[in-house]
Amino acid sequence: MERKPGFVLSAFDDNAGFIALDDKLAVCLKAETHNHPSAIEPYAGANTGLGGVIRDILGAGKGAKPIASLDVFCFGAPDTDPRTSPLRTSSTPWASCAAWCAACATTATAWAFPP
Repeated sequence: MERKPGFVLSAFDDNAGFIALDDKLAVCLKAETHNHPSAIEPYAGANTGLGGVIRDILGAGKGAKPIASLDVFCFGAPDTDPRTSPLRTSSTPWASCAAWCAACATTATAWAFPP
């Protein structure tokens, strides 16, 4: 990122980005998408997605530690895709389980469906 606001400490340089909270503290942010693995195997796919987020925060090289997770799942339309309901009910708890195993609290879970 050639031009960035002063509060952006790192963006697209490491595995995750850093935003300054004050002169001593920063927050590390990471987003990851894993549509295909969750569609094939919900448990492993959800773990792969969250595992990648945790890995990249730890690997950013600035001493970041994951403390919280916000899980957002995007699915096909429930009325047109018969896989939606089983994927939603099986992917969601496993992402929270992966966070718990990494001592990372799941703060919220959201589901998104196409209009």
